[in-house]
Amino acid sequence: MAPENEIKTSVSEVQTHIDAYFDAVRLFASLVSELKNKGKADFSPLTANLQRIITLIKEDERILMGIANSPYSFVERKTGIDEDAAKVIVYGVNVAIYAVNISVSIGIFDDHLLYVAMASLCNHLGLADNGAFNVTETTELERTYSSELIRNISISGFDMESLFFLHGLVNDRKKILGKTSIQEAMYQYAIIISLCNSFEKLMHRRVRGEFLPPVEAMKSMREEMNGYFNKDIVRIFFNKFSIYPIGSYVKLSTKEIAKIVAINPTFIMRPVVVIVLDSNGIDKVPPQRINLREKPNYYIKHSIIDDALSERYIALF
Repeated sequence: MAPENEIKTSVSEVQTHIDAYFDAVRLFASLVSELKNKGKADFSPLTANLQRIITLIKEDERILMGIANSPYSFVERKTGIDEDAAKVIVYGVNVAIYAVNISVSIGIFDDHLLYVAMASLCNHLGLADNGAFNVTETTELERTYSSELIRNISISGFDMESLFFLHGLVNDRKKILGKTSIQEAMYQYAIIISLCNSFEKLMHRRVRGEFLPPVEAMKSMREEMNGYFNKDIVRIFFNKFSIYPIGSYVKLSTKEIAKIVAINPTFIMRPVVVIVLDSNGIDKVPPQRINLREKPNYYIKHSIIDDALSERYIALF
């Protein structure tokens, strides 16, 4: 990964990523609604949106990764979907972004990326049941899918049996862990999506009414994945996401508040940040960009979760 603190991103470039994200959320929501109401739906229009996301991730992976860390409540207000629908729609788009990012990094063939993205996107379709979203405290934290629903979608030019197989594999931990009779490529894709599933659930999970801080979420994932998966994929995953994910916020040793905008892969505790609030909680004008790797006197004290900051500085990279 290049020294990302040197990347200069224009306002128009960031807006292109924001538009791509919300366009995908709105279209996916519309098609899931059609699937629930009519019993079938043509998901072909989504391929163009997913291809657009793949292209943008290849250009600058940071921005969509950061946008995907936005609070669901913000995305709900922006798109008009409700809280339960977000657990299918926003969840799916975010997992697709994460899975494509890792897939690009390990060199998955371009013509396979759409399958990874689509299987990720559809992972929680099983929560849409009988015309309503069936979301409970239990199903929120489980891999839940419906073969009936996934088999009622069509996609022009897709090998649907491959998509069905990958979709089912992601939701079957026993099959993921036993490679016998499973193609190596499918095995890798399922591992990637499964890791991204776990990350998305933990990042948006409430514990006693509060969201789990990123550090705690990543710690939980490390414990869960220890000894389970392909070590190379796990290593790439944790290098990409870090304990301070892009788009999250931290308090620095100076008492200033900063947004994580890039990760230093070999120094994950010292990412690139943009200070948005000074030590008194006043706006930093202009926001100050700092590579913590180059500033030994600065360090991160702890993560913070602030929906207002996430929405206010969504375009700041």
